[in-house]
Amino acid sequence: MIVDKQKSQLNFVLNISIASFGKYMKIYFQILFLFFMSIAFVNGQQPLSNRVANYDMEVYLDTDKKMTVTEMDFLWQNPSADTIRELQFHLYYNAFKNTESTFLKGANTDFGLTNGECNWGWSEVTKVIDPQGNNLTTNLEYIQTNDNNTNDQTVLKIPLAKPVLPFESLNLKINWKAKIPKLSIRTGYNREYYFMAQWFPKVGVYEGKDIRCADEGRWNCNQYHRATEYYSDFGVYEVSLNVPEGYVVGASGERITEQKEKNRKIYTYRAEDVIDFTWTAYPKFKEAKDKWKGVDIRLLYHPDRECVVERYLESAKYCFEYMHENVGAYPYSTLTIVDPPYHGIRSSGMEYPTLVTGAGFYCLPQDLRTTETITVHEMVHQYFMQMVASNEQEEAWLDEGFTSYYEGRIIDHYYDYIMESDWLEAGISNKSWRRYRYVTSDTKIGKAAQPGWEFRHGGYGPLTYGKTAVTLFTLEGLVGIETMDEIMQTYFERWKFEHPCGQNFIDVVSEIVRKNHGDKFGESMDWFFEETVYSSNECDYKLASIQNRKATKPLGFVENNQDCVEDETTEEEWYESKIIVHRLGEIKLPIELLVEFEDGKTELRTWDGKGRSEEFTFKHTSKVNAAILDPEFKIDLDINCVNNSLVLDAPKDGIWKYVSAWMLWVQNAMQNASFII
Repeated sequence: MIVDKQKSQLNFVLNISIASFGKYMKIYFQILFLFFMSIAFVNGQQPLSNRVANYDMEVYLDTDKKMTVTEMDFLWQNPSADTIRELQFHLYYNAFKNTESTFLKGANTDFGLTNGECNWGWSEVTKVIDPQGNNLTTNLEYIQTNDNNTNDQTVLKIPLAKPVLPFESLNLKINWKAKIPKLSIRTGYNREYYFMAQWFPKVGVYEGKDIRCADEGRWNCNQYHRATEYYSDFGVYEVSLNVPEGYVVGASGERITEQKEKNRKIYTYRAEDVIDFTWTAYPKFKEAKDKWKGVDIRLLYHPDRECVVERYLESAKYCFEYMHENVGAYPYSTLTIVDPPYHGIRSSGMEYPTLVTGAGFYCLPQDLRTTETITVHEMVHQYFMQMVASNEQEEAWLDEGFTSYYEGRIIDHYYDYIMESDWLEAGISNKSWRRYRYVTSDTKIGKAAQPGWEFRHGGYGPLTYGKTAVTLFTLEGLVGIETMDEIMQTYFERWKFEHPCGQNFIDVVSEIVRKNHGDKFGESMDWFFEETVYSSNECDYKLASIQNRKATKPLGFVENNQDCVEDETTEEEWYESKIIVHRLGEIKLPIELLVEFEDGKTELRTWDGKGRSEEFTFKHTSKVNAAILDPEFKIDLDINCVNNSLVLDAPKDGIWKYVSAWMLWVQNAMQNASFII
């Protein structure tokens, strides 16, 4: 059923033919070329990805036993020049098998899996057959790729009877069954609601040399950890879902067939050039539809949530519009948004290819834009890490941080605030909320750029989401919005449907910044990311003091040893002023200093920000009245804006609105108050 199977089979036959009939090699190569050209333009378009991992599944959902039974035809393409002798698969459901899994071991809660019933889940591969008819089932082995917990069964190794040669393919018949866990984290069932995420045996990523900055070939198939998500290869999914009649089904990709079979329905979905497949089934779902350009938007929601339907659809179209204009095109024809029922809330706020989950929370007030914020966040994930498929487990900053950055830009562009009050005539912007999450956390507990499972004692959210977002806003402040947009557009176009690492992104930043700004920021921008996401350093600059002294002529024996100068009067009154600034944090960034004199004139200076302290001197006809560091708030990373300014005398006109310490205090107070949402 999958086109790539035909490609693989014909490739196999042609290789044998070429080997046997060398004199016809040229003819066979021509045939091979024409075949691949025809495959490339099936359905009128060329495949978007290399389609390494392809799944054809027939799934039976048993709602009485809370189980799935599946027959799977799996086609894998070796993406490397290495010879592969084993495959490694994720079995995510085994994280919920018992309290001894790495996912649950040491957890302070059982996530609702024990309440008098056995609500645990598991996944078991029952049969694996290769193209030669070899039964590989007896050699299956659970392995632990990150720790020594032999009780963890979330990674399965399948040794092969015949190795997969470089760039060749392998077709396996895999049968498996699973006990669905009670909905705890992201996946499972609760009552009649099913949300099936990370539910099937999913092959890991074989990283050949230079794939995601690898020095040599390696399997990347990490165990399932609480503070990590996912990483997988692109492929084609064709999945038939056999469910009881009356269930409303939503899934990744497009529904291509629907048929009735006794008291059950079979829905077949196809998703191309995606890294995962997720589905949901619930008999009480209502459906709302909309369209953005060529994309069909489908919203599945509980009947009690009519009040949030327009909020979902509006924010979805806003997100499509903004990302299309500022990053790149959305290449798929569908998007499904799932608003889980209250008892399915643990599956909310998640992202999967062409399917996201939101959180309507039974009609929140219009001026509290949680529904819109979550919808936008999860939809941006269609770009990072669904299309630009970075490793969410090892480098979450490349997806959660990027997504948080664009969440801030989109929400603040269309809504101004995520919470506002007519009574106070004020609101909290999304950007301020992200900054709040960062500055009020223990920022030195770790680095934003570290594997998720290394956040053993907290910090994952504030650092990977918060610190990365404010780092990107700081980069935007330094290089300008036009350069920032060019960076992100270039990164997206260059690395979509690939597996970039952090250095790949930094190289793009260096390339575009140098193109637009020359050597203003150095030969590369490596230093910026070493200071920020690759360290636990903090940024904090302080305006320490302002000193004014009336200028005088030189006194004493100035010109010789006989004439002593004692008259200190001057023809015109001048003042010598000195401003001291301190760098209290470890992060070193270029920063601006804006100075206002008593006569209303201003002067802007720049400092490379590298020293622990710096002295700025001024000679002017009036005193310095006030000064502020980073007057345009370019450095979002600065954890304490209150100490960035000093005012000697209260201003009498409006010019000081940009440098008033009072306004800075108010801004910081508003950011800190945003915890109430």
